[in-house]
Amino acid sequence: MNEMELLVINAIHLSERLLLHQDWLATSNQGLESVAGSPLRLVDELVSNVTMINEDLANAEIVGCELSHVYFENCDLSHADLTGTVFMNCSFVACSFIKADLKKLQGQGVDFSRSDFSRADFTDASLIDANLTDCVLDWTWLVRTDLRHATLERTSFVGARLSETKLSNDRKFALGSTARAVADKVELTLESGDTAIVGVDVFELINYRLS
Repeated sequence: MNEMELLVINAIHLSERLLLHQDWLATSNQGLESVAGSPLRLVDELVSNVTMINEDLANAEIVGCELSHVYFENCDLSHADLTGTVFMNCSFVACSFIKADLKKLQGQGVDFSRSDFSRADFTDASLIDANLTDCVLDWTWLVRTDLRHATLERTSFVGARLSETKLSNDRKFALGSTARAVADKVELTLESGDTAIVGVDVFELINYRLS
């Protein structure tokens, strides 16, 4: 993504817009005729060097943006639209992405540890080298998602849908539950070094608890 094409948003400006977003959330959830504030909407913008802890960004729209050197902890991004956004040197620790739209997200090397992605959509997203330790990917859509070399320690995949997903790695993990997960055409590198296309048995192949 070319930074010259992005509008730069600093921490102060973002905080001001976040306050308006939280006012909008508070009044819209009460069903009032007059709604205060305005929803957070960032499109093709650059956000860098920002720290947010315990903030509510539910239903925010952050589309086609670049987030660089940002740290989010215990933040609510449920139902947020992050389509096509690029994360660079970012951490989202113990955050909620429930039912978030994460299609085409670029999250290489991002620390997502202890975050909840239940029913999120990662179609065509790249999570190469991402840290998904203790994450919940229950009922998550992982279609053509690139998870190569991601850390999947104790990651839960209950009911997840994997199709044409890339899961090649150089190690195995103690996975969380994979009950009712569905997988087909998953790309995986075997211990022999060969690459194979596998189905739901992918979980057995990468889970050292089952070895």
